[in-house]
Amino acid sequence: MPIWNAWIAPDRLARVLDQLDPGFDNVLEFRHPGWWREEVYSALRQRGVAFCGISHPELLDEAMVTGRWPITVFTARPTCTVRFTVMRRWLD
Repeated sequence: MPIWNAWIAPDRLARVLDQLDPGFDNVLEFRHPGWWREEVYSALRQRGVAFCGISHPELLDEAMVTGRWPITVFTARPTCTVRFTVMRRWLD
């Protein structure tokens, strides 16, 4: 489990969320696995901000819905391929 440190902290997230215009459908993409935690999901849900998942072998491959709809980035690199089973969940 990654450490919740100075770079990954609730006050940083709050500052970002405070700057978002609620008149838009906002999305945040976190590339460090330390952000993939319930405290972050809860803060995004409270503001209606979508959590953008990433198809990466070191991150969860489930759809985390915190905004109006689930969002993910499917990558296609030799070391980071999208498994069909992951995509199948999004299609069902």
